[in-house]
Amino acid sequence: MYDNLKNNQHVYYLNQEAYNRIKREYDRLHNSPGGDQVTVDAMTRVIEEQVSRGVHISRHLSGKAIDVRNSKMSDEDKRAFEQVTYEAGGRINRQEAKSHYHVDLP
Repeated sequence: MYDNLKNNQHVYYLNQEAYNRIKREYDRLHNSPGGDQVTVDAMTRVIEEQVSRGVHISRHLSGKAIDVRNSKMSDEDKRAFEQVTYEAGGRINRQEAKSHYHVDLP
């Protein structure tokens, strides 16, 4: 998440309100004298506090989603992965970056 913000890459998160709170910490600290680690630590504290209250910016934090890199998969591998995912009750989010699959788990 930090790298995405640093590189101005927007990623959609399920809970935009929670995301905005984390982004505010990034915005507040990313140019601070403490450097990257101070910013990452502050963002982590916000995420940990949110999770402790059952608030998740994405299904990843509740163990209900995974990302699978697909940039080195052949077309045949991609079709097989997609079929197995659907057969297992998973759902692939087609709005994600083309370099990976975002898979929502049942």
